[in-house]
Amino acid sequence: MRKLDPLFFQKTIPLTAAHVLDGRNIPKVTKECAKDLLRVPRLRSVITQKDDAGRERRLLLMKPEVKHDGG
Repeated sequence: MRKLDPLFFQKTIPLTAAHVLDGRNIPKVTKECAKDLLRVPRLRSVITQKDDAGRERRLLLMKPEVKHDGG
């Protein structure tokens, strides 16, 4: 049996993520930003990530063409 290289099946996409401070607002923000959210099959547009302090935060993944304003 052959062993497949898992790195061959990975894809890196540079994109912007919006941090929603209050998790209760995620449905409202998702609805307002629906046209800018990343839509990829089998990939959620809302993810959970731990920050440096170990707290979980929710991020909305945006399309690659959406850029942050830096401010």
